[in-house]
Amino acid sequence: MLKSFTVSNFYSIGLEPQSVSLEVSKKDCLNESFSVVGSQNFTLIAGLVGANGSGKSNILKGLSFLISWINDSYLKVPPLIGSSYDYSQGIGGYKAHALHQDKESCFTIEFYNEQDLYRYKLVLNGPFILNEVLEKKTNTRFKKIFSLSRHGEKLDLSISTELNLNKSDKERFLSRCLTVPIFSSLLNTGYLPKILFFKRSYLSINQSSISSYPSAAERHLIQNQNQDSKLEDKTIKLMKSLDIGIGDHFFLDLQDTNKKILCLRHKTLTGAEFDLFLHDESHGTRTAFNLFLKIIPVLEEGGLIVIDEIETNIHPHLIQKILSLFMNKKINKYNAQILFSTHQALLLKELTKTQIFIVEKNKEDLTTEIYRLDEVEGVRNDENYAQKYLSGTYGGVPDIDWLNRGF
Repeated sequence: MLKSFTVSNFYSIGLEPQSVSLEVSKKDCLNESFSVVGSQNFTLIAGLVGANGSGKSNILKGLSFLISWINDSYLKVPPLIGSSYDYSQGIGGYKAHALHQDKESCFTIEFYNEQDLYRYKLVLNGPFILNEVLEKKTNTRFKKIFSLSRHGEKLDLSISTELNLNKSDKERFLSRCLTVPIFSSLLNTGYLPKILFFKRSYLSINQSSISSYPSAAERHLIQNQNQDSKLEDKTIKLMKSLDIGIGDHFFLDLQDTNKKILCLRHKTLTGAEFDLFLHDESHGTRTAFNLFLKIIPVLEEGGLIVIDEIETNIHPHLIQKILSLFMNKKINKYNAQILFSTHQALLLKELTKTQIFIVEKNKEDLTTEIYRLDEVEGVRNDENYAQKYLSGTYGGVPDIDWLNRGF
């Protein structure tokens, strides 16, 4: 479970750290979309709203970058020596603010793994790692699992003896630690098998990918038919509930190839049937399909799903239904969380003031700023958040005045 995420000097986010905290007080747990871990209360749903260009996507991109880099960099980023990898272009989606290219970027994440609270901090300069620290809370304080600091050519690595890290692995990790986090190395080599938070995080869906066939989600389903039969069945069950006439599905073998293609069977009220390849379906149908393939595993295992611009090609009523899945304790048994950005103010009606984050662009230095709605003085629990947001009461709306400024 995500407790908080803080980032500085990343895309439109400047040197001032910006944070998303999902921890709330007990009195703010107003419905089933909140949960308790240990002695702390958390929201299972959080939405970011703000004007175009305010930096909503960059907040989510920062979190997605950190999680994906921890998950994948040990396996995907090649060693520096003898590599043709262009490190000058950054790593895995990392980019500092345009005005602070020579300054450090910092990422900090606090998360629960089962009942254990961890805190991880990563500091970069350009594409290279300067510092990283992983800590686990024991009793009232955080205990260090490992730390890495870099001072010029000098490296200082401290690792808890509890990990039993052997000498050869330590040397290999150190040889790559300029571009591959120690954390990623430890996770991918089995030294931290109990930490499943990162593997159970499903990151921003690239909506542009739905226009290509097959999408990444569809390829996964086709390639793992036997293993993912339950996921397949539940996805199609949800698709049938959309009232778009889908009655069944099947996989068609493409002639003279080893490839398969997914078809959806439609049935009219008169009993007539016709089949459509998934890539011939509407953008909305394809988006919903890919979205369900991501959401179902999160709800069934617990974890985090991050979705940028959740309303893209999706009807607001369907999004409300998706959010309701996370609010239902019978369905969301393992405290799965959903973090999303949106321009659809109607969705704010589904949330409480501790679940709404306003994102604005600072007019002086054009950097992104974010704050939770309960930080705004005087906001009540019974307000019409959608109406007040659109009226500009909370901030985070575009300042458009064509008539007075000329066109």
